[in-house]
Amino acid sequence: MDLVALKAVLSESPVIFLLSAALAVLLSIWPGNLIVVRVDRWLVGRIAKQAKVAYDESSERDTLGAATVGCIERPIYILAIMLGQPGIITAVIILKAFFNWTFPYSEKKNGEGLVEMNVYYHAYVIGNLLSLSLALVLAEIGVHVFPALLRRFGSLCFLG
Repeated sequence: MDLVALKAVLSESPVIFLLSAALAVLLSIWPGNLIVVRVDRWLVGRIAKQAKVAYDESSERDTLGAATVGCIERPIYILAIMLGQPGIITAVIILKAFFNWTFPYSEKKNGEGLVEMNVYYHAYVIGNLLSLSLALVLAEIGVHVFPALLRRFGSLCFLG
């Protein structure tokens, strides 16, 4: 994160910063959620196929929950990065780990379901990496690209 660019945008116009952040957040929800879910399904399907575990890529099993969490976490990631506070991302990931880590397979005993648990683990890690990567890209665009576009748009609409 370029804090000099962030300070320049904030000192010049907080409105431009807020609009840039809003654009980045909106893009993280749509089409961002769609992209993350589709890529995640495809990658996890390949992992499940290698592990010889039944997995339906078109299944809606966990998609709604994952999409909802993504709609909540990516805006937090984006704002944390844009405000120069990346430590917040660590807190979100730790909270997700505590709430999600052992849920589907905690009741299995004596090594049952280890392959399924491994596929679930990969799905969890892949989903988090995809979501975080998208947030990083959009936050950088929110700091470096959107402000210039908004200034240009504002000068065309209000001054020209």
